[in-house]
Amino acid sequence: MFSDVKRTTWPVIISMAVAASVLVVAAVGAFQYDLFTALYQVTGGLINDTLTANIHLLAIVVVGIMFIWGKLRLRDVGLRAEKFGTGLLMTLVLWLFAQFSITAWQALFGGPVGRGGPLDPNPIWESGPTVVLGLLIAQLLGNALYEEIAFRGFLLPQLYLKMARWRSRPVLRLAGAVLLSVVMFALIHIPIRIWSGVPLAQLPGSLLWVAVLGILFAVIYLRTGNLFFTVGAHALFNTPTMLLVGDSSYAILACALVITAVWPYAARLGRGSLQTQATYHTKGV
Repeated sequence: MFSDVKRTTWPVIISMAVAASVLVVAAVGAFQYDLFTALYQVTGGLINDTLTANIHLLAIVVVGIMFIWGKLRLRDVGLRAEKFGTGLLMTLVLWLFAQFSITAWQALFGGPVGRGGPLDPNPIWESGPTVVLGLLIAQLLGNALYEEIAFRGFLLPQLYLKMARWRSRPVLRLAGAVLLSVVMFALIHIPIRIWSGVPLAQLPGSLLWVAVLGILFAVIYLRTGNLFFTVGAHALFNTPTMLLVGDSSYAILACALVITAVWPYAARLGRGSLQTQATYHTKGV
């Protein structure tokens, strides 16, 4: 596993962890003082605070530390060009699957859990399409992209490779790498949780849920081998953009795990669709 991933050094790994922690605190400060509000207003919500903050994180942590200092390649952090098409297509399938699931639930049971009422439209769209699209872009090109590169694409395989002494125990080796990367993933959410108003008494439970999500995203990545789909699942979990009201984040997560479970068949479908498109283009259809 991860045999074709280039190893980096402990200073690079530690610097990534430190920079990620410090920059999250800086981002919270920027949110607190509305430093990115002007872009949001000028673009009608298309470029929001989350996207702007995470572009800085991508530039410093991913480009600066991983690529320039660590001399890693795109594929060393899970960004494999040959997997992009399948990842993009399956992310669309995930969104449609979740839409269908919520619609079916409302049609069968008279509305989303705890709400009642037939086919209630999601009020998020009342804020305008550019705002909703901006929320999704902020995840696909910002928060979800950054976190999946940092913790699943980079930290998980690097920790796995560093645990060479556990070579004879691959399951424990992988579990250790997943748990260590998930702990770091949960810890960097502390400033965001505090800024969001989570009471200190509820902070451990909130972080435990983040850790559970981290484990699930790691499972999705390890099972599919496709970081682009993992980014898509993460982005849609954070910003489901459902057309109807419902437990949309949980619907996305459940549907993502179903797709992950049947991934060999789903990936084959994705490759087949892309090959069919290529054939049509070649023939001039």
